[in-house]
Amino acid sequence: MTRICIPDAEYKSRAKRAGELITARGLDVLILNGSEADYANTRYFSGFWPLFERCGVAVTPEGNTALMVGPESGIFAADVARIDDVFVMLEYRESADPAYPNLKTAGFVDVLRHLGITGDRLRIGVASILDTNVVVWEALKCAFPNAELVDARDLMVELRSCKSENEIDCLREAARITKIATDDVIAALKPGMTELQLVGI
Repeated sequence: MTRICIPDAEYKSRAKRAGELITARGLDVLILNGSEADYANTRYFSGFWPLFERCGVAVTPEGNTALMVGPESGIFAADVARIDDVFVMLEYRESADPAYPNLKTAGFVDVLRHLGITGDRLRIGVASILDTNVVVWEALKCAFPNAELVDARDLMVELRSCKSENEIDCLREAARITKIATDDVIAALKPGMTELQLVGI
């Protein structure tokens, strides 16, 4: 059986399509942010989800991408992400706010410069406002004090609303697996059982 997944080429085509929307909106770059609980937008481009830190993805009008992760996620991200350029940044560290005194990290200026984005008066689209914490927001403002931060969450709605054949295959497989689990629980269900027992099944 062929593995059901999103192929690498589709991640690249997603970024290219995003680049078209970025250009149409007159943005210089799109920044998406996510966490362990809300990783859908960043995973859409990277295939990566943070396990306990946060992460971000930068997308250019040309469809080039960079993944931004916390200090303890660099190796994991390099291993599993579908984006080659991974930047370790303090802004994406875990909420316990640990110190990393000997760790060399990048900043937003480094990421954008790597992607070929320079200048002072940038229009930076932030496509996941609700997943952008104040630390990331303030770091963007500090790195680019003359930039305009634009609410661009509608771009992700447009991108993710229309499903590809591979995405539909993944949805079907998820439903198939869910049905197996649900059928097993229903078959075993009887009065007096605890929720924990059902979770065990």
